[in-house]
Amino acid sequence: MKYKIPEEIRNSTSWRLNEVRDALSKLRSDIADLNNKSHHAGYIEGYLSTGIVAMYHAVEDTKETELRMLDHAEGKGYKFSSRGIGTDCCPGCFACGPETSMESASMANIAAYIRTKEEGEIIVGWFNGRARVDFRAHEPNYIQLKVGACEAHLENLEYLRILTDWYDVIRKTTIEKAVNYKRVK
Repeated sequence: MKYKIPEEIRNSTSWRLNEVRDALSKLRSDIADLNNKSHHAGYIEGYLSTGIVAMYHAVEDTKETELRMLDHAEGKGYKFSSRGIGTDCCPGCFACGPETSMESASMANIAAYIRTKEEGEIIVGWFNGRARVDFRAHEPNYIQLKVGACEAHLENLEYLRILTDWYDVIRKTTIEKAVNYKRVK
C-alpha cells in the first residue's frame, strides 16, 4: 500500500530542501556517468558533492527549527525512531482499544526507539495505555515503545509511522491524527 506523505510534512521547508538535495544527488550521478567522456565532469561532480553535504546540514538544522516551532504549536514531542511495521505482542489496538482485541495478542505493530523509560511512560499515557515500553535491563540504551493495531486499523498504524518518520518525534497530537485518519480512496 502506497501512502501519500501528509501535506504538513510535504510543505515543510526541510522536506522541500531535501527534495532539492535528492535532485542534486541524481544530477551528480548523471554527471558521474559523463566522467569517462570529459575530465571537466569530475570537477562538477566534486562541486555537487560539496553542495549535497552542505544541504544535508541545512536540512537537519531546518528540521531542528521546525521541531521547536512544532513543540510550541502542538506541545512537547519525544524521540520516536520507528523501526517500521512488524509483528509483536501489544496491549490492544491503539485506535480501538483492548476491548476489541485480545490482551497481549500478537499483532501488527510499530517498534520505535525512545530516549528514556520515563519518556516512554508519558507516551504510553498519550496512547491511553494502548502501547507498552519494552525496557530490558541488560540493554538500557535500546529502549523501545511498541504500539499495535488490529486488522481494521492497519492504515492508521501506517499513517502513524509516516507522521513520525520525518522528524523521528511523536506528540499527543500525532497520535490523535493517526487515530482519526481515514484514507481518501
